Amino acid sequence: MFTRTIEQILPTLVRKVREPAAVKNWALLTKYLSPAQSSQTDENKRALVATVLIETAYTFAPICENGDTDYFTAHYWDDIAVRKALGNVVPTDAIEYHGRGFIQLTGRHNYEKCAGALNLPLMSQPELLLQPEASARACVWFWETHGLPEICNQVSKYKDAPSRERVWRMVRRKVNGGESGFLAFLSLLGALEIR
Repeated sequence: MFTRTIEQILPTLVRKVREPAAVKNWALLTKYLSPAQSSQTDENKRALVATVLIETAYTFAPICENGDTDYFTAHYWDDIAVRKALGNVVPTDAIEYHGRGFIQLTGRHNYEKCAGALNLPLMSQPELLLQPEASARACVWFWETHGLPEICNQVSKYKDAPSRERVWRMVRRKVNGGESGFLAFLSLLGALEIR
């Protein structure tokens, strides 16, 4: 079904200076994927690669969300619906728990749940998500606890583009709450041979 492996394709999709780190970081992510069948499918793995590429601005390295104090406050505190969805309880939560890592973990609620599940001190050291090992663990935790492998694997049921795209839209919504980056995601899925 697939003519090339992820390791063969990935270096062509990241920024040139990041090629060696990208393959190394992919190995870290696969190290933490659950052995469950749903996590080990090509559809799931390739969708995870496409997601990480988008969330890391094509570096495939843990990054901080682009923004400053005013931006984070406006988006994650002043917007009451977003504030509640992210579990931010004081204004500084919007700044302290902004997006970081391979998948841009965002909000007090996500940081607390991830910290507890992985036994990481993310509440006092959120910058740990900028380290590849911690970020890989957090990314896979988020991906699997939000049911993304099961969603990704639904795509194999469909042959028609509209049905497949409906599944991929669900993936983007689960990751970032909307469809930001959806067209880029589809393009990457095409490059990864699963669109």
